[in-house]
Amino acid sequence: MIKNLLAFNTDTRSSSWEWKSILKFCAGNSTAAKITKAYVCSVVHNIWMERDHRKHTGKTLAATALGFKIKKEMKLYLQTVIESVLGIGTNKGLIDRLGLSVPFKKKNVHHCIWEKLDPGWLKLDCDGALNDQGAGYGGLIRNEDGYVILAYIGCSKTNSVISRS
Repeated sequence: MIKNLLAFNTDTRSSSWEWKSILKFCAGNSTAAKITKAYVCSVVHNIWMERDHRKHTGKTLAATALGFKIKKEMKLYLQTVIESVLGIGTNKGLIDRLGLSVPFKKKNVHHCIWEKLDPGWLKLDCDGALNDQGAGYGGLIRNEDGYVILAYIGCSKTNSVISRS
């Protein structure tokens, strides 16, 4: 129920693989990853509380009832902690499935143009990205007419800005 609500695809070869894929996704910093982290915590907490309740009172709560309880509690929790969300498709779909009412922010777009160089000059344009899995980088060297003279790309398992400089 919860996995379907989050529209979460996991590796189902075994429960260990499934948990590994969930935890790997939770390592991210996206809105969906943050919501999934909260849901994982809530599911583990509520299952543990149900286990204690069953052990001490002998009464059980059906799995579907526990799922609805988690969904209701998480909707209230998320509604209070989420102020706004970047208005991209994945976020909109998730917020809609969760039944939340959250304002969406527009993505900031910065338009850039290439400026023609003086004759005989070359220009290096480079960029890089860094995350938990490593780093990627690339660049172009262009002449005064904008033609690419050289292009390069690379990656590294090291996730340090200093090692890439």
